[in-house]
Amino acid sequence: MTTINIYDYLDIRDKFKTMKDDEFDKLKGPLSQALVDYTFEQVLEDYMDRLTPSLDDWANLKKKQIDKDYISSTSVVGTNIIKRNMPHLYEVQNHKGKSIVTSWTQEVLEKVLVTNRKSHSTPYVSEIIRQVGFVSGTSKVTIYRPLLTKRIVERFNFKHVLDVCVGWGGRMLGSVCVDGVSYTGIEPFSKTYEGLQQMKSELELNDEQVTLHNDRAETILPELERKYDLALTSPPYYNLEIYTDEDTQSHHYGGYEDWVDKFLRPVIVGVLGKLVEGGKSCWSVKNFKTDGSYNLYDDVVKIHEENGWVPMQEEDSNGIIQKVEFYVGNCLRPGLKDNDGKSKKSKEITYVFVKE
Repeated sequence: MTTINIYDYLDIRDKFKTMKDDEFDKLKGPLSQALVDYTFEQVLEDYMDRLTPSLDDWANLKKKQIDKDYISSTSVVGTNIIKRNMPHLYEVQNHKGKSIVTSWTQEVLEKVLVTNRKSHSTPYVSEIIRQVGFVSGTSKVTIYRPLLTKRIVERFNFKHVLDVCVGWGGRMLGSVCVDGVSYTGIEPFSKTYEGLQQMKSELELNDEQVTLHNDRAETILPELERKYDLALTSPPYYNLEIYTDEDTQSHHYGGYEDWVDKFLRPVIVGVLGKLVEGGKSCWSVKNFKTDGSYNLYDDVVKIHEENGWVPMQEEDSNGIIQKVEFYVGNCLRPGLKDNDGKSKKSKEITYVFVKE
């Protein structure tokens, strides 16, 4: 066991900036081993203790105003609620079986410290965790920003939101932080469902505000009796992020084409059937690459068009007709490529479809 106290170095402003190269070279090995010995679980617990309390984060989200259809990647209001209630998000694996938790090794952490020193003068724990993902090839799990959801809900002035792939709860928080809005969500992973229920209880949200279902979307959708004016979701990107091996998970359907036929298509069609006249279908999707190149955006557009729904367009202030899109700027997600296939740096875009 090492005797280094990791907090003699981490989260101390400009700690690496003022350190000489030879001093850092001697430190990086023992410090990375000290991080392993301290364990990822303990580092994460310490990090959670320093986050903004959930009720304070909730109050900030409720009062935050946004008047544009995009937000900066630094706009993280509301996400601390998610991190506090979803610690297992760091267990999510990529298609090769790697996760932040399993990559918390001396070899990876030493590379992380070197990378961190080049890009950050301060070795923040949050950046160390984030870069473990980049170095090991998993990156961090994407959390849909509550603030972007709030913008979408307020922009269209809709009151009843359907989310068929809840995930970490960003769309749930962003919906019901707006007065008078109700949210229905479907989440197949039992551990994430429990975290969503904890969030609901912690924020004192009642059943009229939030209704949650723990099952497959393709199973629950036909059972929903009411109609909604807004469907907003981000489906699992096939095998880009593997949340669990529970049999409710859509990646069990097999290859990508089977996944589209047995999960994506019936879910989109089911969603469209639950929307009122004038309702909108919003999907956060993009083409991506893991063990192959997958045109998820193209497939989502195709399925909508097959059912008489098209991308929404509006005239901008210059009189130019533009697609209506909402996005987080300068955001990274593992395996994502721009439409030219050259860059992983991209906008996380939510596309809007309307009945033709």
